[in-house]
Amino acid sequence: MSREAYEQRLIPPPDAYVPAARAAGTFFGVNEGVLVVGDVKGACLSPLPVYSSMFDVSHLQAWVASSATGERLATRFRQAGIAGVMYNPAGAAYLGRQFRHFSFTPAQRRVLAAFWSSGLERVWTGSVYMLYRVRPFRRGVAPAVKVPGEG
Repeated sequence: MSREAYEQRLIPPPDAYVPAARAAGTFFGVNEGVLVVGDVKGACLSPLPVYSSMFDVSHLQAWVASSATGERLATRFRQAGIAGVMYNPAGAAYLGRQFRHFSFTPAQRRVLAAFWSSGLERVWTGSVYMLYRVRPFRRGVAPAVKVPGEG
């Protein structure tokens, strides 16, 4: 069995996750961290995957809760060595409904929206997943309309 056939059996759905995991390797170095948001796996990611189980508080939720501003959240990402975000919006919505991930207060949602708009740049879009590069935080950018956990 070829590696591709094995990966397709191992990681459903192959038309969504595997291309995103492979694409991450083209945008991020093997020693750079990629925060997985909206999923609980990091298989096949050649960058260093950073993810939580569905039963734990997600890294994103913990970092948002400990950050007073979007700029402070950007600092948390840099301190953790996170160079990118692999985001599954449908998975985030599911984890929010089933496990209360991304249950942010209004103030936390403002922090996350400021960071999502100013500290991330989308570099790849697949059928389900999106990849973002963490960039230097830019002040004065209008906050994102939707953030993880919003339908």
